[in-house]
Amino acid sequence: RLEEKPTMTTEEAEAESDRRQAIISIKRTLVLGVLFAVITASSVYTGIKCVCFDFSSVAEGVLMGLGVLWGNMTFVLAKAYVDRVVAPKGILVPTLHHRPLTWNSNLVRRRCSNCNQRIRTNKAWTSPGFNACVDCFRDHTKKQKREEARSRKLSSIVEEKEKPNKVKP
Repeated sequence: RLEEKPTMTTEEAEAESDRRQAIISIKRTLVLGVLFAVITASSVYTGIKCVCFDFSSVAEGVLMGLGVLWGNMTFVLAKAYVDRVVAPKGILVPTLHHRPLTWNSNLVRRRCSNCNQRIRTNKAWTSPGFNACVDCFRDHTKKQKREEARSRKLSSIVEEKEKPNKVKP
């Protein structure tokens, strides 16, 4: 016989998710701050060396200065990598739920939080304290796409109306 795991309430799940996101944000800031400080110190050192060093050719000075560029590129790439690693996983469907949803194929005896139907396939889109059946997810993603298309169309109409009419001389 399978024992049921204790489940969290929606509020507890959201609080736990918020706590984890806060910890991730702090760690991200610390890692990027230390990396920024190291690269800045390296750039200052390289700049001082460029000013004080007696180069025999211009090429040596240019190559030394490229060290600063490489350091800054390292920071930009590291920041992009860290942002990608800590980005929330899942698909955001605001019309269905305010948090990103991820695919879960191991649900046992759950109900859809949107339509309250039993999820029979044990597969659904989930977020802490929230489950969405495949049908609700599909319906809401279609609804979201229609709303985005309508919004783009309205913004293009507004832009057209805001353009001044050019009068031919």
